[in-house]
Order: sequence, then C-alpha cells, then structure tokens
Amino acid sequence: MQCIEKIRIVKRYLNALGIRVIDTDEHSEYDSEEHMIYLSNAYESKCHRLYALLHEAGHAHEALDREHLPDGYYYHPCPHERLREEERRCWDYGWTIGERLRLDLDKEDYFVYANECLKCYE
Repeated sequence: MQCIEKIRIVKRYLNALGIRVIDTDEHSEYDSEEHMIYLSNAYESKCHRLYALLHEAGHAHEALDREHLPDGYYYHPCPHERLREEERRCWDYGWTIGERLRLDLDKEDYFVYANECLKCYE
C-alpha cells in the first residue's frame, strides 16, 4: 500500500474520532480548540506527509486525553523541556496509531524523520 492510501486511512480514522484534517500550504499543526489537523502540502515525500499526519494525530490524542485529567497534570518547571517531551511523545504515539491501523510503516524511516523534526526543539 502506498503512502497516499495510508494517509486516507488515517484521515478516515481521525474523522471517526471527530477530528477533521484540512490540507494547507502552511505548516502542519493540531488545533485543539477546533479539533482540526492542518496538514501541509509542502513535504518532500508523501511518506513524510503521512508521518507528519500521524504525529499531529498524536497531539490530537494527547489533547483528548488531557481533557479527562485534573488541572495541572501536565505542569513542568521548564516549558521548553516540557515541549520537547510532548513532541517526542506525539511522535511515539503517532507510531502506535500507525501500528494499530496496520499501516506497515518503515520504522527506521519514521524515526529518522521524527528525530530530524525534533532537532528544532534542542
């Protein structure tokens, strides 16, 4: 199965959770107030676009989980460190989503790309 079909599968999965995916020419991000993922069209490859979608899906899941936790649960004394931890968790959660959806992802390629993206948080 090609990455473009895998993107469709993830979009259907997110839609079933009430999370809309909107294609954009800007950067990818999750909007927790609107329950929307903005997915950039600017990636070098369809697989990198898929990986970014899975990562943003990780943010969506984390935001949904956070709605059921007591206030202050995510407090961290160093906001930059907390952000880096959250980004890594969301990449890991994205991988888990891909496994649950049986997308047959290339683990090495996924985490090499994830680590490249995480460098901007160092």
